[in-house]
Order: sequence, then C-alpha cells, then structure tokens
Amino acid sequence: MSDVREILKKRPLLFDGGMGTYYKAKPGQECEQANLLDPEGVLAVHGAYLEAGADAIKTNTFGLPRMAAAGNPLWEALTDEGWRLAAQAAAKTGAAVFADLGPAPDTEALPAAQIYTALAERFAALGAKNFLFETLSSDAGVAEAAKKIKETVPDAFVLVSFAVLPDGYTREGRHCAELVRSMTACGAVDAVGLNCVSAPGAMRALVQQLGETKLPLAVMPNAGYPVVTRTRVQYQGKPEYFARELARLAAEGVRILGGCCGTTPAHIAALRTALDALPEQLPVAAAAPVPAAAKPKVETDDSFLRKLNAGKKVIAIELDSPKDADLTGYLDGARRLQAAGELRVGQKIGCLAQGPQPRAQRGGTAHRIPVRAHVGQDQHIVNGLQQLCGLRDSQHAYSSVSVPAPPRASSCCSTWRSTSRIWAPCWMESSATNCSSGV
Repeated sequence: MSDVREILKKRPLLFDGGMGTYYKAKPGQECEQANLLDPEGVLAVHGAYLEAGADAIKTNTFGLPRMAAAGNPLWEALTDEGWRLAAQAAAKTGAAVFADLGPAPDTEALPAAQIYTALAERFAALGAKNFLFETLSSDAGVAEAAKKIKETVPDAFVLVSFAVLPDGYTREGRHCAELVRSMTACGAVDAVGLNCVSAPGAMRALVQQLGETKLPLAVMPNAGYPVVTRTRVQYQGKPEYFARELARLAAEGVRILGGCCGTTPAHIAALRTALDALPEQLPVAAAAPVPAAAKPKVETDDSFLRKLNAGKKVIAIELDSPKDADLTGYLDGARRLQAAGELRVGQKIGCLAQGPQPRAQRGGTAHRIPVRAHVGQDQHIVNGLQQLCGLRDSQHAYSSVSVPAPPRASSCCSTWRSTSRIWAPCWMESSATNCSSGV
C-alpha cells in the first residue's frame, strides 16, 4: 500500500470520485449495504477508479457514522466488509486506502466524538492507517477522534474535509477559514480541505478564502450542479471541465485532489491526464489571508444606475442559469450582448424560459463575481414582476426581455439580433409587464 506522505513529497495525491452517485444503489437501500449485498459491484467501482489512475480510494462506509448512531446492528459488519473490499481492490495497484467517515450526529446522549472513535478503532484493528472525515458541516468531535487515532496508530494520516457553500459557510454557519484553523491547531490532523456541495470553479474561489495554513490542502468538488429529472438527480459536469479546473488548483499548490457527487472514473481519468502534464515540482498553496470584517460597500455609481436616474430607457437581458457549472458559454453570451449595445445582463431566478422539466439552478450570487470580472459590469438580478414593480415604483422606464441560454452562446446572440420583438420596449404605465413572451 502506497505511503501517502511520500507521494505528497513528489506530486499531488489523486483520490477516486463519487461512490454512491456512481454505484446507483437500489431504491430503499443504503449504498453501504452493498458491502454485504453486492460486494462484486463495490469491487467494480473501486477497480474502475483505480484503472482511471487514482492514487487513493475510499472505503464504501461514508454513511456508517449515522448508521452506528442510529443503532444499526450491521454497522460493524459493514465496516469490516467495506475495508476488506477496498483493500482487496487496492492490492492490485498498491494504491492507498482511506477509511471513509461521513458526518456523525452530535447529541448530549451520544457525542460525535464517541461515534467517530468507535468506528476509527474498528478500522485501525483492521489495519487502516489513513482516515478521511468528509462532508462535514462542523468540527464537532473531530479533534478528539483524530487524537485517539494518533494514540492508536501513531503514523496514521488524518484528512478532514468540510462541505462549504460558495459563500464560504457550511450549513451550520461555520466559515471554512475558521474550520481550517481549528483543525490545524488541534495538532492531530495531517491535511484539511473541502469537498461536495460546490462545483470545481467555486472551489477555486473558496481556496482563496481559507487563509494561511501549514497543512496540505485537499479539494474534492462535485462534478457540477445537479439537474433534477422526475425522481432522479443527475450531474452534467463534463470530465474535461472538471479536469481543467482542478489542474489549475494543482498548479497553484493544492496537494490533494479528487471528486465527490456526480464524478465518475471518466472525471478521474481526465484529471489524471491533466495532472501528469503538470511540472513535477509544484508550489505549496499560498492561500490568501481572510480580511477582517468590513462594512459592506454599496455601489452608488455605475452606467445602469446613471441611466435610470437620468430617466433614460434601459434594456435588460435575462439569461437563464447554465445547465451545469461551466460558465464559459454564459459569460461569452454576456460579453457579446454587451458589445451589441448599452445593455444590462441579468439572471432569471425561480423560473425557466424553456422546457417542462425542473432543474436545480445556481444561485444568482454565484454568477455575479464572474460577470463582474469578465464583462466589466455587475449583474443585476431580475426576479420577474417583483423587480419590475420595484423599478416602476421608482418611476423609471425599464424594458425587460428574456433570452433562454442555449448550450452555445452564439445562438443566444443570433436570436437576440434577429427577433424583432426583443427590440419592442416595455413601457410601464399602470402596471408592470415582462416582455418575455414570444422570445
């Protein structure tokens, strides 16, 4: 089995990708139950990731902390089989195996530290030397468990990874920089990082918020953002985009990379190729320090507001959210629309201009920074009639047209130029109207 520390001295460590989203367990079953019910299927997933070039794989035990806390009598057997299957698969390539522990509930009756410690001791007895605490929203019980692991296995490698939203906070309101500092200070954690929730591009922005740390950084994003079709949730992020963004992180010093929800062996294979093309000697990540809290800056002067304040007519173009996390076409469309005239690019929120099937969309704020950086103007969020009514109440003339964002921005721009109805102004006299019909 490979020595993780030796690999990190030479090059970035490449993990596998998603287990549950790739395995697609039968409805009603926990993915971890496949360790007993479908061991060949679990072995096949491990084998596919190893063939794709992964240096390390995770045991199929992510949900066991929750199952153990609930008193599931199978948690010990599932732990044993999860370790056995991963070790068996890794023996063919010499890859490292990480005992995978997802979030544990933290209550007064049964603290998270107690749950983590019980599972870690079980894994240590099986021969585990590498431990991964992942997709965490807080650090409750982690430091205590990590210290227990070091007492039992002195040369253990402990990686702790948090699930952070694009704004830098977990769902429990903890900022990623605070959590990284906490894990660094505990003295029993060897690497720290982020996984799940965010797409590759958003992860890169989050790394810059982490502040200075002496620990190697790990980044394992989702393939993209989910698309909801009936009862299924699918990820459409392409392997090429995933590999390109993570290779940039590696070039900037991130030492541990891999995938989470929606990633497949194809994503890991593409990333393996991208990493192998990088120089052998890469810098250690120098994350930007987190600035002290400052009073929010309110913009009082931009071209859009100047025109409104002068009573001039303004045209706003609404672009539907991209179908995945790749903003290339979205930004290109914004640039071309801006170049065609004095326009304001906006994003539709909570509604779709095309197709009957719902999809999970990225939040408006996730687009504002890239639009600001690449187009040179901020993105005004337009939310149907509510925003239009607000502008009407301000006694400003405002025209709104809706342009569905297709896969390629060129068709968006040609539609905008050729459809005469788009040019028709929307005058708000007695009521607000959205001129999206007919586009």
